[in-house]
Amino acid sequence: MYGYCPGDYHLNFLEIYYRSMRPEDRARVEETPWYSFLEGKNPDYPTKALHAALDHIRRSVESIRADRSTPDTRLSDTVMDFNPASAAALTQLMAGGLFIQHPGWAKTSPASGGSLLHCRLRYFDSVRQRAGIPEDVAALVDAMTHDSVSVTLVNVNETESRLVTVQAGAYGEHQVISVSNGDQTQVVNDKWFHVRIAPGSGAKLLIKMKRFANEPSLSFPWD
Repeated sequence: MYGYCPGDYHLNFLEIYYRSMRPEDRARVEETPWYSFLEGKNPDYPTKALHAALDHIRRSVESIRADRSTPDTRLSDTVMDFNPASAAALTQLMAGGLFIQHPGWAKTSPASGGSLLHCRLRYFDSVRQRAGIPEDVAALVDAMTHDSVSVTLVNVNETESRLVTVQAGAYGEHQVISVSNGDQTQVVNDKWFHVRIAPGSGAKLLIKMKRFANEPSLSFPWD
């Protein structure tokens, strides 16, 4: 058997818990820096994770520049060892997403092995009508439960407001029930909602949702 080693089976427990959000499944998951952060026990994780991702990019680029092999002297998948892409931290911190990673697979490949992306939130720029968070906007998911997710959205532009469209799930598979900023609660009852952020400001939002309530779709909010 490839990669066999003796010991208790512990693969996929995090994936199982991420989908079920049941306490009994959480008890079987080994501690991870990301989930410790979501549970309020590792407040420095976002900074450490982003520094690690930037360090990975730097070291990969240095390796690419130092590589002296030629196309006829290396295997076709050797270049994966030099892949500078690093999506794990952004997937976790911005989208509350499960970054699939298994031993022997490329550590920086999003959705390794062709897996679907499982995440709580996805962002769109409805003004430019494109997928992805708008320019100058930052997002941080800092807590999740079976029916809620907490995210802070900030507009770092000091002179212009930004409009962010927030979708529940990578494919709109979750349903947003309501959104609260601590002072006011807005009923949504849809798979996405819009947030206009004033220049140089931001807010922490508590999003109540019903998970896996909608048929998954690749449609954009403006379709």
